[in-house]
Amino acid sequence: VGGSRNSEHGNISSTRLAGALDALHRHGLGFDMDQDFEPGRYSAEDGYRAGTAILKRKPDLTAVFALSDTIAIGVMRAAKDLGKNIPEDLSIIGYDGIEYTRYCVPRLATVRQSTSLLAQKSVEDLLLRMNYSRKAVHETIPYEIVQGESIKNIKKPIEK
Repeated sequence: VGGSRNSEHGNISSTRLAGALDALHRHGLGFDMDQDFEPGRYSAEDGYRAGTAILKRKPDLTAVFALSDTIAIGVMRAAKDLGKNIPEDLSIIGYDGIEYTRYCVPRLATVRQSTSLLAQKSVEDLLLRMNYSRKAVHETIPYEIVQGESIKNIKKPIEK
């Protein structure tokens, strides 16, 4: 949930969504953009609205990947208000690694990148482009999955 269906290539929403879709396809899992995706702004309020909409549309949904932790926090509240338990009924993971994820109940699982490395690389690239007319460079910043408590751990292989 979150972001836009019509995101321009290269922005945060499209990059994160493309990564999630790639992972689903690598594991043989289908994804219908019209049924399985709910757009929204990067806020807890829109996460709540998007979470409510998708959980009402797909009441048997077992997992949500939110394009930001703030959105995921809103989805967590929507799930609770709809009578779902996390992670028993619904697994949720966010993206950003914001500090508030440690204080959610349950603690939110998240994808975290080094913000200091991201800032460093951005400034270096900007300075090189300003001073040497260098073209923009796309670099991938390493990430880590912070386990949290919001994902149900199922010990069975994914069927393809």
